[in-house]
Amino acid sequence: MTRAIRKTARRLGNTLASCRKYYVHPWVVESYLSGELSGLWKEAERLGNDGMDGLSQAEKTVMLLLQKGSTETHPVQ
Repeated sequence: MTRAIRKTARRLGNTLASCRKYYVHPWVVESYLSGELSGLWKEAERLGNDGMDGLSQAEKTVMLLLQKGSTETHPVQ
């Protein structure tokens, strides 16, 4: 997770801290740390193109995370 945020920060010309604070929603990090994101990655892989034609596996994983998040309460910090 840190490597991805660091790479993004470099691309945007920001620090790691500001990138994480302003561009990464806290429940994305929580999902990664809890292992849930890994499960969603595997679920996206199993889905194939079912209803998500043209999306990469990473994009499908984000869609699953957003769908799951929309049914739960995740306060913005």
